[in-house]
Amino acid sequence: MAEAAPCISVLITTHNGGALLDAAIASILTQDAVDFELIVVDDASTDDTPRRLAAHTDPRLRVLRNDRNLGVVGARNRGFAACRGAFLATLDHDDLAAPGRLAAQYAALRNEPGLVAVACGTAMLRDGRLVGEAQDQPLAPDALGFALHLGNPLTYSAMMLRMAALRRLDPFVRAEAELADDYDLYHRLLALGPMRRIAGQGCLYRWHADNLSARRAALLDARARAILAAALARLPGLAASAAGLAALLIRYVSNRDVPADAAGLRAMAAALEQVLGAYLAAHPGVDPAPLAALAGREWWRMVAGAARAGQPGLLRLRRSAPILAGGFILGPRARAETLLVSLLRRATRR
Repeated sequence: MAEAAPCISVLITTHNGGALLDAAIASILTQDAVDFELIVVDDASTDDTPRRLAAHTDPRLRVLRNDRNLGVVGARNRGFAACRGAFLATLDHDDLAAPGRLAAQYAALRNEPGLVAVACGTAMLRDGRLVGEAQDQPLAPDALGFALHLGNPLTYSAMMLRMAALRRLDPFVRAEAELADDYDLYHRLLALGPMRRIAGQGCLYRWHADNLSARRAALLDARARAILAAALARLPGLAASAAGLAALLIRYVSNRDVPADAAGLRAMAAALEQVLGAYLAAHPGVDPAPLAALAGREWWRMVAGAARAGQPGLLRLRRSAPILAGGFILGPRARAETLLVSLLRRATRR
């Protein structure tokens, strides 16, 4: 008799990832979830990856070995073709799945049959410590759809996707988008159905000097800008300005940069309000409040970041964008703390 297909397929691809791979595999094999398989594609590694993989004896693990290096997209597509589950969970070889991740995402997809994908929150690990801003705010489908038009709010290692939707795409991920192929995938999936990000940090993104996204950041950004520009051009009234908007949004929203001066902040306020208005025009039934809150949160982060660099006068600019300022309600403590840091920073420069 043929072996029954598992409910979930988990896909990891790796090239010379031996030093980090064992922990990633362990984070999946220790999951308390419905039945799953773990497929690891070894993309012609030349380090000790083959030996490490051969040492694993868990029957849920299947290893595919590429005789030649196919690259990220080629390896992902080969692994995808071998997946048998009704749902696909993704994890990069240098990241970790938190306990309970698979069960939480599976439950969300079962509870909402119309969803094509569910993301979980992400925290960043560097040298064993949590650093930076956690990407863990829950996002309902309408808000997530809008957020994907501001940048990339999702982490590839934090995704679970419905196979029935993925099989309508050909291919799974596209070579012309490599490095940003995940962002391209999310936009292609938006045409098929809604997505949600649930609460909780289900993924630990391990930052290290050899991160592919860091080593090839310029190409990644160029491809992300092209993907976002194409999505923005489909919104009413944005075709002519899509490329310029995408450049600003990838830098200041997706990459979390902060404008250095008032002119830069005003340009970002205009960009955020322009995209918000166009998105709402394209989706007339959507509640504008959560979307305005998302855009307003980004606006405050930029204003606060610029002010904290020692320019307290920039805090007044927040109210110059009333749609954004009204969308995100700022507590007095946050403004007071930002003002204090800004004044102290300015004082140390004198």
